[in-house]
Amino acid sequence: MGVRLYVEVKKREIGFGMYPLCIDTIDKDVVDIENFDVSTGSIVCVEGAEQDTLSSQLAPKLHNHKRIHTPNDVIEDIRALYGIDISYKKVWRAKERTLEIIRGKSANGYRQLPKYLYMLELVYPNSYIRMHKSEENKFMYLFISLRPLMRGFDYCRPIVVVDGAHLGGSYKGTFVSASTLDGAVLQNHTNEVFIGGSIPGHVVINRDREAADDNLFRDYFSATPRFNDAIFRRRYRMSRNLFLRIVDAIKDHDTYFEQRIDALGRFGLSTLQKITAVFRMLAYGLPADATDEYMKIGESTTIESMKRFCRAIVEVFGERYLRSPTPNDVARLLHIGEQRGFPGMLGSLDCMHWKWKNCPTAWAGQYAGRSGSPTIILEAVADYDLWIWHAYFGLPGTNNDINDLESSHLFSNLASGIAPPAHYVIQGKEYDMGYYLADGIYPKWSTIVQTIRDPHSQQKKYFAMKQESCRKDVERAFGVLQSRFAIIAGPSRFWRKEVLHDIMTTCIILHNMIIEDERDLNAPIQDAIEAPTPTIEMVVDENLRFEQFLARHKKIKDKNAHFELRNALIEHLWEQRNNFEN
Repeated sequence: MGVRLYVEVKKREIGFGMYPLCIDTIDKDVVDIENFDVSTGSIVCVEGAEQDTLSSQLAPKLHNHKRIHTPNDVIEDIRALYGIDISYKKVWRAKERTLEIIRGKSANGYRQLPKYLYMLELVYPNSYIRMHKSEENKFMYLFISLRPLMRGFDYCRPIVVVDGAHLGGSYKGTFVSASTLDGAVLQNHTNEVFIGGSIPGHVVINRDREAADDNLFRDYFSATPRFNDAIFRRRYRMSRNLFLRIVDAIKDHDTYFEQRIDALGRFGLSTLQKITAVFRMLAYGLPADATDEYMKIGESTTIESMKRFCRAIVEVFGERYLRSPTPNDVARLLHIGEQRGFPGMLGSLDCMHWKWKNCPTAWAGQYAGRSGSPTIILEAVADYDLWIWHAYFGLPGTNNDINDLESSHLFSNLASGIAPPAHYVIQGKEYDMGYYLADGIYPKWSTIVQTIRDPHSQQKKYFAMKQESCRKDVERAFGVLQSRFAIIAGPSRFWRKEVLHDIMTTCIILHNMIIEDERDLNAPIQDAIEAPTPTIEMVVDENLRFEQFLARHKKIKDKNAHFELRNALIEHLWEQRNNFEN
């Protein structure tokens, strides 16, 4: 028959009585508990068919607060010891009652708070400890900020994370905490350096960075380097003079790249070590810790150098090497386009995708396109010598080229009326807007010239061949860009989208700098054409300005003008071919 077990707690204090464990059995006779030892948690059973002595497995295990003893564990223990099955609900009640016997009621804990706070104030003087009570003298909340912890925030990074956790059981309420990341050496607004001390668990490796710096200097930067200019060009992707020019500019812009002396009087990492490690990651796509073997620079320092270097490149060289075409640039591009058979051409337009390996899971669906992997789109315009005139990076990979074109700023200056003039003549007709060569997915605008998908006549076949030949400029630019900087050819291992934007922009800037440094100025196709600086008069009337903007915007997207321009180019190229044959 069913049995209910009881715990009788016998102590010297008067007032203790029976406490039910609420355990029902199915095949045992009625038993009573004779004794319950609070110090050990043992339960002694002496009543029943035969007097028997048992040792309960519940209370001793609950004495150890570091061990989690679940109700399921109790059910298994009771089944193993007594051969009976009990419900989960009854075991849970028994566990709660046993914990109350061992530790007391939760309400008693609040009565001990004043003593606890008094001891904290004695041990940690000048701490901020406040307990708030209601008008009825009921506890509301407690705030504790110990002085050592307050002082520790001075040596941490200036980012504080505040979070809360809901307390279960009898206490309820919310536990709120503020935490931050430790920093070994930080600088405040007065440029005073604070030493945060050792990081627990941090392993110090004697890398002998001074010897690595000397070896690097002898290999590439001494008066008689071990490796010649050709090997330097292959490993740094640029000439030695251009690299040193970049090093000097970055060092002057960001003091992080200056070589310093530590507290022991040892020289820290040199400028060449940090920037060379960055170039190894950019050029070869190496992980950060792979640079440690030769550069003797840690993984976290390499990552920090990468982020700072890319940001400095964008800030120092971005204005010049990511500029929109100036009037002289437009005149030169128009002259080159005319020599190639496309008067008015300013370059070719296309997009590429960069795989984002560490894309956050919550964003994966937004960035995963037809490839199935998260990617970020780069829209670019390149000319015949692979100079990238326009770069728009950051749109998720689920978008296509049309979406990217609509959200980019490619035609913003043209629509605003501040773009340099682009005057040219085709078949006796004058035009005042340049155009870009693109593939078939792009819209039929007056500023975009597409190929013919299925040409039938000889004129259209010849036009399609010439258009697809010149349009490969941007494809070649993407190929050279990924060949020079393998970091954007493979999947990105960085987490933040801002860092990816800086890396992509840095690679494009360095690519243009290499193009400028190695450009063959004697090539006949690069004849410079000077153009007068345009004088732009801004209309004062806002309504008139808005109407002009709408007119220019409509003119850019004119579908009829697109076909008229393409037909004129077809006739122009065919005449040019006949004249060449004659």
